[in-house]
Amino acid sequence: MPVKDARRGKTRLSAVLSPGHRAELVRAMALDTLLAALACDRVAQVLVVTVDPSVAAEVTGLEGATVVPEPPHAGQRTGFDTGAGGPAGAQRRSSCGCRNLM
Repeated sequence: MPVKDARRGKTRLSAVLSPGHRAELVRAMALDTLLAALACDRVAQVLVVTVDPSVAAEVTGLEGATVVPEPPHAGQRTGFDTGAGGPAGAQRRSSCGCRNLM
């Protein structure tokens, strides 16, 4: 689950929300999405790919969630690409045998 740096998210709402409120919204949406995924019986683990230290701190310690540091940006899909590949990808399997759902 890619989560962008909350300080740079939801820029289209800049006319109605301060930067701090937009960052809070990004973090709340990410945490709500993560908790919904973890509540699913068929989800064994969720990898959260982020560069945001606040998001990483909130996710750390949640059972079934693992924080993966996001590498420097090479494009829009960096978070997806990081979550889909690499050594951690081999460990992601749910009880139904699914590897990824992206």
